[in-house]
Amino acid sequence: MIVRAAILAAAVLATTAAPAAATVDRCEWVLGVLAAAEETEPFASLRGAAVSSGESRSIVTVPGFAVRHCTILDLVADFGEGAALWCRRSLAGPELTARGLADLVADCAGEPVASDPWPGLERYHIDVGGVRIFIKESGTDRAHVGRSIELIVRRLEAQT
Repeated sequence: MIVRAAILAAAVLATTAAPAAATVDRCEWVLGVLAAAEETEPFASLRGAAVSSGESRSIVTVPGFAVRHCTILDLVADFGEGAALWCRRSLAGPELTARGLADLVADCAGEPVASDPWPGLERYHIDVGGVRIFIKESGTDRAHVGRSIELIVRRLEAQT
């Protein structure tokens, strides 16, 4: 009976203490990315190891994306020159959706979500001061790469 009580107590501690210790404020990453976008050299504080010329791994953890899914780019197609945080995940599970991510970012930033209609895509953006957060979802669960979620954060004046 004592052993059973000890095992039960350990299980309760493991399920309550571990998630609490690992839980990060759901808005912390949003506020950190927004602050990094406004740095003199945008995203300098989030740059990790260089991957290639003009590309560095990001050290920020974005919920739903592994660290390897996010990079800091000095040039982003369709967005012109200027540094940007770019995250992309294929085979996104049902817990990660463009709308869910857009709602989270908007809630944390205190700004509304704008929809960018585009055939076959879910596209949203949130403008916070001089920063735009762009979120896109494409594909389906039946596609060979499943649904893909993309997040791009950059200063608005950097767009051409």
